[in-house]
Parts: sequence; structure tokens; C-alpha cells
Amino acid sequence: MISSPVPSNVRRRNTEERNIQAEETERTSSIWKLVVAVVITAIALGSGAYWRYRSATRDLRQRLESQLTEYSFFTVYGADPYTLSATTDFSMAIPEGLQLAQRLQILASALSGRRFGNLPIEVIGVEERDGKTIALVNLLETDRNRDLFAEQKRLWDEGKREQADSLYLRMQRASWRTLYFQGSCGGTCTTIMLVQTFLQKGYDGTWLDGVEFYYEGEPISDEWDHIRLSGVKLRQTERGSEPSSP
Repeated sequence: MISSPVPSNVRRRNTEERNIQAEETERTSSIWKLVVAVVITAIALGSGAYWRYRSATRDLRQRLESQLTEYSFFTVYGADPYTLSATTDFSMAIPEGLQLAQRLQILASALSGRRFGNLPIEVIGVEERDGKTIALVNLLETDRNRDLFAEQKRLWDEGKREQADSLYLRMQRASWRTLYFQGSCGGTCTTIMLVQTFLQKGYDGTWLDGVEFYYEGEPISDEWDHIRLSGVKLRQTERGSEPSSP
């Protein structure tokens, strides 16, 4: 049986289709080769990145550990208003290389921000008395309240009590005199937080022996009804007895 000849246009179309299929096959093959190359590269790079990450993490951990050996942890104390006992608010790391007064000031600022409305607590000095290291701590009012207290006193001295009392409405709420020194419970809690935070009875390192508190530059006296911050408060560690106050 003799087959009929294939028309030239059909042969041309068949050739074109075979060429198209060959191109598609080659393109597909190239794509897969590219995918495989990308995957292999990603694995290689990922592995390298992973080991670089582990190395960086190890170095960072070692640096942090070496730095932590140069820090000591101190406690900022709160007070339980029901039991009138000291509580731990939080602990904080303070560099060992700082001077004692600087470390005390860091504690003072943290305590004020946590418990005393950011009222100024100023460590005005550290001095030696009879072989003991005593910190001098000054409790300050805000500038606005200080001015209003001065104006209030002037009005009272002039017998203008009603006008003087009206100034309370213009005062900022955070105040040692009108808030934190007031009330049996409030005054006791203020005493506990200040004394315990500065004396740090749980700290085993070298620390101060006592603290003396001032209010607006003057030593706090027994004239205040609800606080017990007069005189020098001496420190005892947790191995011994409690501090002299509260």
C-alpha cells in the first residue's frame, strides 16, 4: 500500500510543533535547574546564617555574662498598708563602678518614680560619723507647691486663714507635706519605703551604715505626727536584727 504524499504545509506545521515542544522542554528543564540551584544556594546560605547566628548569640551571651559580674542587684521596697510591713516592689541592677552616692541616687529616683509621684529625692552627701558611713537624703517639694506653701504661710501669719486654705486647691497632688507625710497608715508606709530602700538590709556587699532624712533642706524632726524619719536610721543586715526604724 502506497501512502499518499504529505502536503508541504502539513510537514511545515508538524516541524513547527516539534520545535515548539522542544523549546518548551528545554525551558522547563532550565527552570528546574534554576530552582534546584536556588534551593541549594539557599540551604548553603541558610546553614551559614544559622551558624553565624549561633556564633553571634554565643558572643553576646558571653559579653552579657561578663557585664553582669560588674553589677549588683538592689531592692526597691514598697509597703503593705494592711500589715504595715515592707514588700519587694522590684529589683534593679546598678553598676559596681559607681560611687556610693551615685548608686543611692539611682535607688532614690526609682523609688520616687514608683511610689512618690516623681517628687525629688536628693542624695545630698555621704559622710563619716564615728566610724559609720551615713547618707544624707533630702526630700523636696515641687517648685510650684513650694511657692504655694510659702504664700500660704504668709497669709496665715497675716490672719487670712480662708485665703490661705484656698491655696490647697491650686497645689499639685504629689506632696510630701500634704500627702505622703499624712495619716497614720500613709506616714508609716512612707517611713518603711524610704528607710528600707536606702538601708538595703538584704544586700551583702559594702554599703552605708545609716541614713538621715531632711525635708526641704532641714533635718526632719519629731514634730511630724505620722512619719518616723527623724534622726539617723541605722542598718542591720538580714542576719541581724531589724533596722532601728521603722
